[in-house]
Amino acid sequence: LAIEREAVQPGGQTRGRCEEYEQVYYVLEGEGTFAGESAEQPLTEGDMIHVPVGISHRIRNPNEGWLVYMIMAA
Repeated sequence: LAIEREAVQPGGQTRGRCEEYEQVYYVLEGEGTFAGESAEQPLTEGDMIHVPVGISHRIRNPNEGWLVYMIMAA
């Protein structure tokens, strides 16, 4: 099990990812968008998203405040 805390600056986004393990994202602070292979989903504080193995995804933050989240992977 790995746990990381990450943040996306205002107007920023993460690089696209496609991991070999399951992930769970939990939003600690801010708002943004989870962009998966086929759809986008809004994110806000307290949201949790499960990402299965092999799914390409990225996190976008089009807002003025930071988007802070935890990633748990196994």
